Amino acid sequence: SDEVKLHKFTGDNPQQNCVMIGRGLLMHPGMGRDSAEPLADLWKFHDAVYEGYCDFIQGDKNMLFKMKELWSYMAVNFDENDAYVKKALKQLRKSQSRADYESAVRQLRIHS
Repeated sequence: SDEVKLHKFTGDNPQQNCVMIGRGLLMHPGMGRDSAEPLADLWKFHDAVYEGYCDFIQGDKNMLFKMKELWSYMAVNFDENDAYVKKALKQLRKSQSRADYESAVRQLRIHS
């Protein structure tokens, strides 16, 4: 996993005082922490980003565009072969309002 690679890299290179993690952090928000619940970390990250976007970005369309882009990374954490997950992710990608988006997110939470 990416987290194991990160820990190996930092262990093998103690002189390295920083690591650029980029999109890996978007896929696995708990990376770098010893967490027994990676999905809990993902949901905390999602909720913080969503609340921040809702407060900062005017209009559902622009906010949803950014959240859908985030989900293009976070979706790797879910089993898209599961019919319920597949349906919720499809609903999320097609959402046109906050209510639609929030409904899809609730479904993902239930089935993850």
